Amino acid sequence: MPTLDKILSVNSKIAPIPHMQQYVQEMYELTKRPIICYMSAFCHKGGSMNQQAILDADMQGFMTCSKGLPKNSDKAQLDLIIHSPGGDIEATKRIIFYIRKLYRHVRVFIPHLAMSGGTMIALAANEIWMGPYSSLGPTDPQVPIRDKFVPVGSIIKEFTCAKEDIKRDPAIASLWNERLKDIPIGMYQSILNAYEHAPRYVEDIIQKYMFSGSNTDKHLKIAKDVSLHLNAYDQHSNHNKGINLDTATALGLTVKDLSEDKLLEDAVLSIYHTGIIAFCATPLQKIIMNHLGISYAMT
Repeated sequence: MPTLDKILSVNSKIAPIPHMQQYVQEMYELTKRPIICYMSAFCHKGGSMNQQAILDADMQGFMTCSKGLPKNSDKAQLDLIIHSPGGDIEATKRIIFYIRKLYRHVRVFIPHLAMSGGTMIALAANEIWMGPYSSLGPTDPQVPIRDKFVPVGSIIKEFTCAKEDIKRDPAIASLWNERLKDIPIGMYQSILNAYEHAPRYVEDIIQKYMFSGSNTDKHLKIAKDVSLHLNAYDQHSNHNKGINLDTATALGLTVKDLSEDKLLEDAVLSIYHTGIIAFCATPLQKIIMNHLGISYAMT
């Protein structure tokens, strides 16, 4: 397996983006399936998470990199390599709709992390390919409070506790007012809506895409159980908790072990390592690239 140091020694002689394009092309020669690589610098450099997260602006990159790829047919295939922290949930949904509208069969490869919204994109694939170094993550909705992302479930729990405490002792209302003052007027209803709809959406995409619309009791149960598990904020130590290959398999998802196919593993990890070098050597915050040499980068 080409490790980061080996690729870095070659990268000193080749600019990082052309080097990455070379590895993407080599993976295409191996699989004969169209490829889009979607990578963020979130693990490897500072900068604004606003640029590193999933955004509506990323749609332009997917549209750019879908140009020239076979699509809109029963035979349209895509291999999607993801390294992402997640991001805006509605942007994530729009990207999922776009990808699945164009490509009939999608494999998602996770060379390291596909968290939150990245996990949602992976769950909308027909197959997820992970290795012992890969992680999915919880998908429970978060909202920004004081420059931190807070689970909507924990906010609902706090409001419930506040109502119960104030009902018992109205004198402590001022204490709760101080504690909850950072939640803007109108946000609570949005929080309730997100809490209700998020598990349903995750359940729907698993059933519709991963299980190809199968209505067997087994698949319906897996889709529901997985969606509830991933959205249960109180079952995870935090939103960055990793869900590894073994756990994803035990949950019943359609997951394949990338480490069992050494040629494919080498191809995917070479792309990943070269992307990381590109982030460290340039101002880039995000790269979207296909096997035809077309790329869309954000700084």
